[in-house]
Amino acid sequence: MQDFKTGHLTLTSARGKSKVEYKAPYALIYRNMAILGVRGVSDLPSHCLQLCYGFFTFAVAANLLIDFVPMAMLPSFSLCGKK
Repeated sequence: MQDFKTGHLTLTSARGKSKVEYKAPYALIYRNMAILGVRGVSDLPSHCLQLCYGFFTFAVAANLLIDFVPMAMLPSFSLCGKK
């Protein structure tokens, strides 16, 4: 959003050429998020949602494991534990 505000203030376009003076690095990300919101998740590559669900489940399980199991039993997670 900051790119569009800057573009408005400097009277330039965030959708300009790739070799412009004021680049909009987040414009592509926001455009793709808008396309995903309009077209839905059916526009994603195959197995993308399954991978997202798997990584999310792993992250939640790893955080629960760190929270509820003593650190003496988890030497591999000792570097990423809570401070």
